[in-house]
Amino acid sequence: MKDVLVSIVTVNYRQPEATVAFLESLTNQSFRSYEVILVDNDPLTDYASAFAAVCPSLKLIINKDNIGFAAANNQGMSLAEGSFFFLLNNDTEVTDGFFEKCLAAFDDPQVGAISPLICYYKSGEQIQYAGFTPIDWRGRNKLIGQHQIDRGQFSQEKDTPYAHGAAMILRRDVWEKTGGMSEDFFLYYEELAWSEKIRAAGYRIRVVPQARIYHKASLSTGQDSPLKLYYLTRNRLVFMHKFGNSKLRVLFFLYFFGLVFPMRTFNLWRSGRKKHLNAFIQAVQDWLKGRLGRQVIIGL
Repeated sequence: MKDVLVSIVTVNYRQPEATVAFLESLTNQSFRSYEVILVDNDPLTDYASAFAAVCPSLKLIINKDNIGFAAANNQGMSLAEGSFFFLLNNDTEVTDGFFEKCLAAFDDPQVGAISPLICYYKSGEQIQYAGFTPIDWRGRNKLIGQHQIDRGQFSQEKDTPYAHGAAMILRRDVWEKTGGMSEDFFLYYEELAWSEKIRAAGYRIRVVPQARIYHKASLSTGQDSPLKLYYLTRNRLVFMHKFGNSKLRVLFFLYFFGLVFPMRTFNLWRSGRKKHLNAFIQAVQDWLKGRLGRQVIIGL
């Protein structure tokens, strides 16, 4: 696809160094037909000049509060002028030919969204994502290829039920037809929910392994933080209630409240992880009370 404008949307939350590195990786590309929209959530310091030094044409939105990943991406897309939206995490770095390889996948008009092969930044060739498995009755799914060394075993494009939020690329008309990310989630599961809507609208979602991106992974929330546990738990409940069929919902909630909740509560209590325990219990309580979006987590 020649002469097509691509809108790159990225969100920064107190990671200016990672964001600068991301912007620098864009300048190393031969592809130039893009605009960059950066949404900066609750910055501690004004880094606008540092960002502009790398990307002078940058469209910058500064939010005084952390409005969340979903809402920030929605803000960015509302300003986008391109025919394709590249939602890329600020803790990623793109590789040579990335844009051309992604755009080529949209030659098929049934393809509404894609994700590239995602590898862990530190390891280089260790895969994080080569697709997702469907979500099962436990409310769980798996990252295909995770922690495998890339030896070309995922070299073929294929359909996947879910795009990955770190690198999600879609047609503009898909956004216009399905709307943006659900802000009920605030953080985590929003791309899974949006993928459900995209497929329900009749589009396919594909993994394009020829396009590769490196992901530094969980810089904002940490690998094992109470904040991450809260949103993963609450949003897992939200997702299954909204998107699971009747049989799946019954099996999931029996499993969660009959086994997961008591066991997780006991294990967190026994290990003395009080902040994690409070976050886990509050996540369930907030879901029961319909408290969605951003929430203040008690004790953090």
